[in-house]
Amino acid sequence: MLYLLLSAFCWAAFDYIRKTLTKSLSPAQLTVLFTLVALPLYILYWVVEDAAVPVWRDYLVPATISGGLAALGSVQYLNALQRGDIF
Repeated sequence: MLYLLLSAFCWAAFDYIRKTLTKSLSPAQLTVLFTLVALPLYILYWVVEDAAVPVWRDYLVPATISGGLAALGSVQYLNALQRGDIF
């Protein structure tokens, strides 16, 4: 239960920070910033877990397409967030 509450608090704080940052950074800049913060954490986790390198055509091609679409969606979401009021 504590983990659930901590997770909810973190997501709420992240959303508030994201909305606040949309006033000073463009959606594309925010997407790059959040990616640059999260990517090293994912890579560290991957190394710590001693994960195998996925086969290119079985995973990385669809993952690259998915990542590109997710980035586009993130920019559009942040653009909409930037235009709306926080409350």
